[in-house]
Parts: sequence; structure tokens; C-alpha cells
Amino acid sequence: AKRLSRRRRRRRRIRMMTATTTMTSTTTLFTISMTIAIVGMMNAVPIVLGADVKQAESNLCYAVRLDKECNATATDQTSCWASDKDCFWDDDKCQSPFANMYRAEIEMQHNAWTASGMLMCGLSSTSESACTNMQILGGNVCEWDATSTPVKCMINKTGVFADLIYDKFSLNYHLDSSKCWVISSETNCTADSSCTWTTPPDGGTPYCGLTKTIPDLYDDYCNATTTWYESLIADDGVCKLRGKEMTCEALETETDCGKESGCSWDDEDNECDLNTEFNGKIQAIRLSGLLSGVKKRTKCSKLGFAGEAACTADSECEWLGLGEANDCGPTLATWKTASTSDFGGTYLYGDFTCNLHENENACNANVMCTWACEHDDHDDHDDHDHRVRHALRHDHRVRHALRTRHDDDDDCACEVKESIWDPGMCPAEYFPTQSVPAAGIASATGAVTLTGYTAAQFGDVQKEAFVRGIAMFLNVPVPLVTITHVHDVSSRKRRNLKSSSIEVDYSVSGSVTEVQNIVAALDGAGAQSNIGAALEVAFEARGLTAPSVTAVTASAILPSPPPSPPSPAHALEKGTLCIVAIVSAFLLF
Repeated sequence: AKRLSRRRRRRRRIRMMTATTTMTSTTTLFTISMTIAIVGMMNAVPIVLGADVKQAESNLCYAVRLDKECNATATDQTSCWASDKDCFWDDDKCQSPFANMYRAEIEMQHNAWTASGMLMCGLSSTSESACTNMQILGGNVCEWDATSTPVKCMINKTGVFADLIYDKFSLNYHLDSSKCWVISSETNCTADSSCTWTTPPDGGTPYCGLTKTIPDLYDDYCNATTTWYESLIADDGVCKLRGKEMTCEALETETDCGKESGCSWDDEDNECDLNTEFNGKIQAIRLSGLLSGVKKRTKCSKLGFAGEAACTADSECEWLGLGEANDCGPTLATWKTASTSDFGGTYLYGDFTCNLHENENACNANVMCTWACEHDDHDDHDDHDHRVRHALRHDHRVRHALRTRHDDDDDCACEVKESIWDPGMCPAEYFPTQSVPAAGIASATGAVTLTGYTAAQFGDVQKEAFVRGIAMFLNVPVPLVTITHVHDVSSRKRRNLKSSSIEVDYSVSGSVTEVQNIVAALDGAGAQSNIGAALEVAFEARGLTAPSVTAVTASAILPSPPPSPPSPAHALEKGTLCIVAIVSAFLLF
């Protein structure tokens, strides 16, 4: 729970970049141009787009590339759906809706960050000192360019934004766009060949925007070999980043935090967290993983329209059982293969699946997921500009395939449980030594009978997977679960089970209330099947054969109640005897 709250606070700190953009994005761009006009900065110098070298890796390039491949695949619906490029036919063209969805997410996020950064620079443009001292997220936002006429305070391309917007293609596009945003009048905007006076299709406030679009600039930055950020994932990259995150979170003082590379102390929340550079990498690596699975997700979604049998006939797909007409999605093994990381692929599988649940009951019914709400005064639902809405507008088949959660006013969402992250799948040196919480005053004891293993076969790796599965089911920290004994089931029981069987005894510590809730969950309806589902995820994540659960038992060990105070009559009797004893002793003396 503490780590989840950390992540929500991190999202809140990043959203500070967009705290001034609670209006629509187009209104924000108008605000930027007016702010800069107020301080006397009118850009009359033509913008020159300077493309860097073609990118070997770029999430934005890869998303556009996937859609371009579909666009070139077919010109009619029949051939598009039959193509091996894993495309959908929509809006009278062959396209990749999932790639477009992630591209829209990248654009929306980076557009909002850039708009807020430009607004900060505009407000700091009164002097060079004010400009260069503007900081957020531990880095410089703006830079002063004395040679620029007349706009001098602009976003620092090599500062905190370069860390936050890790994708160089997206960074250059949005910073080039911001040079148009500072132009406040239609006359000056149209006088610049790089800019176009833009009126959004939804009737928002007109603004000066970049003439070239991302697809227009694709060939300047990308090519047919540009891929997602595979280098971030290679060589245990996901393990290293996640381990760094846990290392920062474990540091409790500002001094210790400052000594650790990649960490930054947050004064507001008084805790250590990842710095902006590593935060940018974490976000890039998440989108990389999702983009790596686009083709598999598209294939499974297409199979799902023919029903569950057609879905499960493909070994890379499974029926997720969400209660929808099309519940076909990639398997855990498929996510691991596509993302080239067992550790990261397991998280993506959980994140993808949980994200499809749209309400609390459906979310909590999935053993990997938990319903979480963030109560925040900032409402960023209006940040979805017309491009995002257009990217998510599809026919009924694509809308089914693109199901995503709908957060309510309290920003509630179905999130994957923390226990899905299994450091045991990574080299131990990347992770801090996990401290074992102090034993609770109470404990729950449980036993699970499993088929498919003997006690001799149930080694340390299997035990670690078992503990993580139980923690996942109960949604408790992994260190609170301890295996106390593993033994083969008696021969009489084994004859009934007709296979190798073991009983795993374990305990879970906590407060009296926590333990009572744990026992209630273990004794509740569906506990056996849900524990089986949790163990299946935990075992398959490590490439192990998942056991079958045939029996579950649980009981609570509660502290003994304090002795009752003596009754008044007993106290009076005891006091009288004491007085008599004292008097008797005095007389004897």
C-alpha cells in the first residue's frame, strides 16, 4: 500500500507539470501565446526544424511505423482483415488501432508536459536570471538564448525535459511545436512557414501550431528498422530499473538518498524516490513493453471475434473471461516472449489484464488485480485533446478490442497488485535486501494441498513462487508469508488423489483485525480456485509447472486476552485479609 501511494504521489508530482492545464489543451496553448505576448515576446523568426539522426529506437517512431505498415498493406476491408500484418479495418483504411492508442497516449502526455513547461518559461521570461532559475522535478526547465530574437526564454532541450520525455523524436517534435505556440496572433503565425493557425475540430480556442505533423516528420527521424526501446530491456534492464526504484524507496533519510545514484529526495512527501531521468526511463520502458505486444494483441483480438474456441486454438492467445463478447488476449508466455523479459512481461500481462476491468467488483474478482482510488484535487480528464479522441474512435469491433477502464471522479482504477513483481526472476544484486516486517501480534495458519509435486521436488524456487502466489491472493507484502512445513500427503489420501501430492503449511502475521480478515478470505467462497489462479500466475511467471489446488484450510492464532480485573468483592476480601495479617503480626511483635 505504501509503494502504491508512492506511485500515485509520483504521478501527482509529474502532473504538477500540467497543473495549470485544467482547461482543454487548445485553451492552454492560447494561454501560452497570450502570456508570452504580455511580456513582449512576439516570434517573427521562421522556425527551422532540425531533425537529429534517424533513431534506432523510439516508441513514437515504432507506433507510427506499425500503423504505416498496415496502411500500406491493403486498400480494402477483406484483404486488411486477412493480412498477416495484424491490422484492423477502420475509417475506410487498414490501420493498427492499438499502436494508434499508445501513440495517442505518448502525444497527450508529452504535449501536456511541454505546454506546461512553455507556460513556465513564459512566466519566467522577465529576465535571464528568472528564466535560468526556473526549476521543477529537480532540474532546469528553461534556458536563455541571447541570440534569439525576440523570444529568449524557451524550454531547455537538454534539461529536465530531455529526461522526462525520453523519446528523442517526441521531444524534438513537441519542442519545435512550442516555438509556434508562443505566437499569439493569426497574422504572425501564418507569416511563419513552419506554423499554421489551427482551429480544433471540437470548436476549441484557435492557436498557432506546427504545420508538419508527426507522420510528416516520420521520415526525418525514423525508418523501417526503428523499434521500441529494446536496449532499455536488454541485459536485465527491467530488473535494474525496478531494483533501483525499490532501492530508492528503502532509503529513509535525505543524506542516504543523495548518496544513491538515480535517487532524488522529495521534500513535499519527505521520502526518497527515483529521479527524473529514471522516471522517464520507467515510463519509456512501460510503453516499450506495451508496444512490443501490439501485434500479438491485435492477432488475439481478431481471433476473439470468432469466439472462445478460435481464440484458444492459437497457443499465443487465451480467453480472459471478462464477460465480454470478445475476451481474447495474449497469454502470459506471449507477453514474456514479446517483451523479451520474463520479469517485465509478467507485469505487462497483469497490467494489461487489470486495465480491462471497468468496475470494482470485476476488478477485485481477478486475483491479480486490486481496485485503487486516488483522491486528488487535480482533474486531468480534460487533457485529452482532439487527436486522442480521434485515435480512440473506432467501429464496434475495434471498440470492443480497445476496451479500457473508465476512471470515476475519484480517479479510481483497476491496478495490478504489487506482488506481481517477482525479484526472484532477476539477479539479486539489483535489489535491496528486503527487510522482514516485525511479526504481528497475531497470525493466520493455513495449509494448501497441491497435486503435481512431491516434497522432494518442491524446492526453493517452487517455495518462493508459492509464497508470492499466496501474497498475491491475500494482497499482503510477500515477507509476511512464511512456509512452515512441506510434506507428502499420506498414502491413503494419495490413493484418493491419484497423483503426487503435498501439503504446504504456512503462516501470515498481522494485527488481530488483519488476521481475522485473512482467515475469512482463506475460508471464503472461491478461495480454492482463486489460490489456484494466483499460484498459476506465480509459477508460470518463473517458467514452472503450476500445481493444482485440491484443498485449503486456515485458522487464526490470536493473542491471549489480558486477565480480567478483580471484582470489587474480591478486592475487599483481599484487602480485609491483608489488614488482619498486619494486625496479627503487630500483636505478635
